[in-house]
Amino acid sequence: MIALCGCEHCRGKVMLKKQILKEMVNDIQVIRMVVNKIEGDLKIVMVKKQILKEILHNIQIINMIEGDLKIIIWML
Repeated sequence: MIALCGCEHCRGKVMLKKQILKEMVNDIQVIRMVVNKIEGDLKIVMVKKQILKEILHNIQIINMIEGDLKIIIWML
């Protein structure tokens, strides 16, 4: 830590550095919030994709069963 005298010039420098630091911290917090939001949204999208895949897979299975049932009924 550099010892600064109490003159207006030195106090002004310290205040400026404090302000810049505050702004940097705020920017980092905003960036973190945005990244967390994006990650959260991505997780939701992935879950929805997985659910969709399972639903589509189930529809294919249902269609196969219905098709087989039609064949069985036709054969009977």
